[in-house]
Amino acid sequence: MYQQMYMKKVFTILLLSILGLWTFGQELDRTFYLLGSLEDYMGRHYPKNNPKQWGYILILHQQRIGEIKRIEEITGSKFSRMKKRKDCRNCHEFFILKSFCLAREINSFYNFTKMKEWKDLLGFAFFNGQLECDKVLNATHKHQISFLAGQFLTAGEKTEKGYRLSLYNSPKRYECLIKLLESLNCKINTKEVKKGIPVSFVIEFEPTDEIIKILDNEILKEQTLTNSQPDILTEN
Repeated sequence: MYQQMYMKKVFTILLLSILGLWTFGQELDRTFYLLGSLEDYMGRHYPKNNPKQWGYILILHQQRIGEIKRIEEITGSKFSRMKKRKDCRNCHEFFILKSFCLAREINSFYNFTKMKEWKDLLGFAFFNGQLECDKVLNATHKHQISFLAGQFLTAGEKTEKGYRLSLYNSPKRYECLIKLLESLNCKINTKEVKKGIPVSFVIEFEPTDEIIKILDNEILKEQTLTNSQPDILTEN
């Protein structure tokens, strides 16, 4: 009898802990979370003068369906599957997020310069944007936590030694993340730039107790949402 009561108590505590983790940090800011989820590979590319692309935010492969669903959950905006094209055999494997209002908010955090030699299929010039880090560093604590949570969703992982962020061809975002982690009192153990194609940027860090709960919640949510969409992962 005593053993049964003890096990029931342990189970109750465990359940409450899981539920607490599940709901912790749900009041994240959607704009900063989405801004954090971007990877800025070679900067943010944007055909600014093409009205059909004004709402573009990001594209993710169907194998990242957990991330897709988590971003939808936070932002309230839906991805749409890209259509098959004759010049793109696997386009239908990708999901694209477009929202004129959200894109306008996101792009306000970037400093864009015109790329004279880069144009889209319709001949519109691309603009390359670099993240204005001060807008993140000077934001509220909630906004900074939201940014970090979004970044961890798409570029983070939990390791035996702590937590890791890995970026590619994104030097400005890498530098910004180091400053952000330091301002949030996280201990940075490793800052590494690995030359290659692409150039990789790795940060290994130890979060505060508050941030650990936030990041662990992102892991839990992403895994749960992935497992709830098995048909997407196996679709041909």
